[in-house]
Amino acid sequence: MAVRSEAQETRRLEALHASGILGTARQGALEQLTALAAASCATSMACLALLDADREHYKASFGLSLEPLPRESALSAESIRTCAPLIIEDARRDARFAHHPLVRAAPRVRFLAAMPVSVRDGCVLGALCVADRAPRVLTPAQLGALQALAKQTAAVIEQLRCIAELRLQLAERERAYHTLVAESHARSTFLVALSSELARIGEPQALVCAAMLKLRDRLNATRAMLAELDHASQTAILLTQCEGEDLKVEILQLSGQSRGVEVESLQGFTTIVQDTRRDSRTAPLYDSWYEPRGVGSLVAVPLLRGGLPVAQLSVVGAAPRRWLPSEVELIERVADIVWPAFEKARADRQAEELLQESNQRKDEFLAMLAHELRNPLAPIRNAAQILRLHSKGNSKLEWARAVIERQSRHLTRLVDDLLDVSRIVRGQIALEIASVDLRDVVKHALETSRPLLKERKQQLTVAVPDVELRLDADLTRLSQVFANLLINAAKYTPEGGRIWLEAAESSGEALVCVRDTGVGISAALLPYVFDLFTQGTRTPDRAQGGLGIGLTLVKKIVEMHGGSVAARSPGPGLGSEFSVYLPLRQATVIITRVPEEHAVSKLAARHVRVLVVDDNVDAAESIAMLISLAGHEVRSVHDAQDALDAAQSFQPHLVLLDIGLPGMDGYEVARRLRSQQALEGLRLVAVTGYGQQSDRERVLEAGFDQHLVKPVEPEALQSLLGLMAPD
Repeated sequence: MAVRSEAQETRRLEALHASGILGTARQGALEQLTALAAASCATSMACLALLDADREHYKASFGLSLEPLPRESALSAESIRTCAPLIIEDARRDARFAHHPLVRAAPRVRFLAAMPVSVRDGCVLGALCVADRAPRVLTPAQLGALQALAKQTAAVIEQLRCIAELRLQLAERERAYHTLVAESHARSTFLVALSSELARIGEPQALVCAAMLKLRDRLNATRAMLAELDHASQTAILLTQCEGEDLKVEILQLSGQSRGVEVESLQGFTTIVQDTRRDSRTAPLYDSWYEPRGVGSLVAVPLLRGGLPVAQLSVVGAAPRRWLPSEVELIERVADIVWPAFEKARADRQAEELLQESNQRKDEFLAMLAHELRNPLAPIRNAAQILRLHSKGNSKLEWARAVIERQSRHLTRLVDDLLDVSRIVRGQIALEIASVDLRDVVKHALETSRPLLKERKQQLTVAVPDVELRLDADLTRLSQVFANLLINAAKYTPEGGRIWLEAAESSGEALVCVRDTGVGISAALLPYVFDLFTQGTRTPDRAQGGLGIGLTLVKKIVEMHGGSVAARSPGPGLGSEFSVYLPLRQATVIITRVPEEHAVSKLAARHVRVLVVDDNVDAAESIAMLISLAGHEVRSVHDAQDALDAAQSFQPHLVLLDIGLPGMDGYEVARRLRSQQALEGLRLVAVTGYGQQSDRERVLEAGFDQHLVKPVEPEALQSLLGLMAPD
């Protein structure tokens, strides 16, 4: 009979606790085996006793109810100690059990048989016991049955242990799954939020800075870096985002020989370094590169294009760190988002810069175009005025003069519209706001548009209120709005058609409607009528003319006044209607109209000496002839030096000076004229094809008294001469 050693007992106790049986509730299978043992041995009582270091536990029983007993009173102790069955035929006569509490008191056990319960590794966890209240002897068959049931009990305990272990594994996996789901959800939420934020950032470096800041904070890292690689020059642009610091930009020289981390990047692999001092890939450069920069650990993700790395996103820890797979995956996902967003932002920025450059070139071209177009327009208009003076009574000459005058006016308006829309779209037009009456605005618009309406024999009906409708507006620009609408209606309405202009107050706003019986607007074109260069279907002869910018000007100017404009049309051939809504300045009140003054002053009774300076000979001679025909003394020259010489000898009262002179420009000529004391009191007027606000300001700074844009209107010239009062 073997007796267990202390080491074996320790191993037995470890096996007992590892089985997990002590911490479980009573199991039905063990209860059934215990009852079967009692039935097989024909006893009134049975139990499964498991012995730990301190006491005996009863995990199943039949015919009795037992509380745990101290180890020294254990029924299974002897069987466990000897690893053999224990048979007590009469406990009262056995010295080992005569004084046992279960023998001397209830349930007063007289017979006891304990069969060891051994698991696979031979450790005895306890015993399957049967007992009776009377002495008795087990037959060999009963003893065999008890032994078989003890083995079955051991198998059930092992099965329960496996089930408990599987449940623990399942619980652990469920916890891991829920943790993974939570991490995945948090990661997805982070990535979606990051993508949304980056989509709102247009500046490339700001985009990278935001992404690296988010990633660094998310991973609690020391810094994040993005290196853009240029293999041709063997350089890298390194953007670094450190805690508490602004984005740092460095240009680094790449090593000529690929090694360590570079090799993995070139192959498109993510590099994970937990300790830069000990890792063989980074240790050779630890003292010269990693340690001075405070890089203790890192994850570097290459970004490939055409199989070659074009950039690398790195996250750095100051100390050695074990990077989790989920952290590495997050860095890779961020890299997949950041680089395309960075390239798109950079491409958008480059496209925007190219567009701005293109717009600037376009504006410069338009300004030059206007100047070049106005130069030939000036002598044409002047020649038409000369014809006016000499064509009276000659119907053919009068007709030719009217055609020249009408078409040159049309061309002038096209040039002005082209420049206006360019400046307004770029926000370079400043409104001269004043309190104006809407009726005055309409009147100015009618003065501009009536010649075309009359030419096309169209019937115009105007309905304006008898009360004042006050607006805070630029009279000139707002008149341009309604003139453009009327001219647009005239161009697209057949000869003899009808046009209406109606003004009224509507819901606290001024409402002006211009409608016609013209060609109408198709449903497909209607949403785009206010877009630049948009026009309806052209007839083969282009009878309507224009560049498709008039309505764009209308919309922009109305919006600058805080208003809105809408277009409506039932369809082609059914006419159209344009409605302009403008905020009123105050409640309307009835006022008494003041009669208009004449816009053009009468010619001065006294003669004026005028010097005309223009390198365009036709322009200079034609305007000189006009002035001469008005009875004034005039001289014309065509370059700067001749202008300075003529000013000394001719002593003019008025100089009409072109700006774009060859050699010395008009600004310098003006400054030199102003420096001559003999010419004190001289009136200097710039006559130029450049008409932007900046041109007007530069003219005044150079010493000019006035700025006129070519072609100079005869009325403006007449008014200027009429104001002159020579000494």
